[in-house]
Amino acid sequence: MKPETTLVTGASSGIGRAIAEAVLAQARTVLNLDHKLPEWSHPNLVSLQADLTSERDTRDRCEQVAREFNVTAIVNNAGATRPGTIDTATVADLDYVVALHFRATMLLTQAVLPTLRASGHGRIVNIASRAALGKTERIVYSATKAGLVGMTRTLAMELGGDGITVNAVAPGPIATELFRNSNPEGAPRTQRIIDSIVVKRIGTPEDVARAALFFLSPDNGFVTGGAVRLWRHHAGRRPRLSFFPPAVHEDFRMNNAFASTRRRLTPGALAVAASLAAAPFAASAQAGYPTKPINLVVPFSAGGTTDILARIVGEALKKELGQAVIVDNRAGAGGNIGGALAAKAKPDGYTLFMGTVGTHAINASLYRKMPFDPIKDFAPLTRVAMVPNLLVAHPSRPYRNVKELIAYAGANPGKVNFGSSGSGSSIHLSGELFNSLAKVDMVHVPYKGSAPAVTDLVGGQIA
Repeated sequence: MKPETTLVTGASSGIGRAIAEAVLAQARTVLNLDHKLPEWSHPNLVSLQADLTSERDTRDRCEQVAREFNVTAIVNNAGATRPGTIDTATVADLDYVVALHFRATMLLTQAVLPTLRASGHGRIVNIASRAALGKTERIVYSATKAGLVGMTRTLAMELGGDGITVNAVAPGPIATELFRNSNPEGAPRTQRIIDSIVVKRIGTPEDVARAALFFLSPDNGFVTGGAVRLWRHHAGRRPRLSFFPPAVHEDFRMNNAFASTRRRLTPGALAVAASLAAAPFAASAQAGYPTKPINLVVPFSAGGTTDILARIVGEALKKELGQAVIVDNRAGAGGNIGGALAAKAKPDGYTLFMGTVGTHAINASLYRKMPFDPIKDFAPLTRVAMVPNLLVAHPSRPYRNVKELIAYAGANPGKVNFGSSGSGSSIHLSGELFNSLAKVDMVHVPYKGSAPAVTDLVGGQIA
């Protein structure tokens, strides 16, 4: 039987090479399609020369790949940038990037679909670009990369039923030859870019490879259709916490977490982020870290969403790092009590904090004085999960759907209440938004976390 193979386009150098090397380190076979043969080798690396801007050459290679290889995962990395605004871009530029970013991706994906489906765990990863999701002066490049993100989401819907996950990685500035060649101003502009990035460094090909490896791993059965940004920067603005983990390991299982394609922390959903108390992460330079248990502060009560996710992360960290992870629940003030505790902890890497959209976005606009700075006092590590807010009611209530709820609450102002995980939480704001849009008056009942709110809901004390 032919071995399972991961197809990586453009693996001769740069990001593609980093992805290929990461996959090879997992004892898998890699098939590289590139316009030039690589100057590096590996026993499990097979390279085929292919001009993916040529339809004929691409189709020929597709037939060969389908005939000779058992491809169960594909990383569409090959791409090219073309500078120019709408005033200077040419049709030739557009044709060139469309051929690489769209046509080659489509034809290669079509060619390997039979083996992706047959495997039962097919993986498709498209390497997009921050330019696809933000401002840029490369109109044809950013437009086609944005189209690649759209293609990713469409493929995810089409192929999800076949057990195939489809995701995109959208890197920001990455230290590659392509980046250096597209930076005519040299070091000064590079430094300006670095200064605008929260983590104060340009990403590396290995950063992208780790993200791609996560999407390729057997554990990624719960994220599909995502376009994950890496090292996002906002020149002239305060940065938002929108980071992918710098390393995700095979044992990092979160199959019960809700995953979506939201681009940033939004008040419409509880977006849980893990943050390191204070910056920089000095512990990474310590020999033998960690040498003692790690404290993971959760700013809500036990049993709620944030607590459950923290315990999943804690177990994974314990297995990976060989040290106990102690979940420390410090509820109150919409998460500010736990946040203040974590922010004042010694910056030695032994205090982690499970931040939420409340602690790191909403609270700053609701509280006159914050006990910590959500940007300066924390170094973001990863977005752990995106969690939806749901509207539910006790079965004894005289309404069975939203229409009936609005009618009842409208006829009985102040007699319907709703619980939340705390004042200023996304659930609280969602309820107040519901009040405003439906023109009703439901009374907010804040709790120190979602667990006690659910307990009272089940008991019939609220909603």
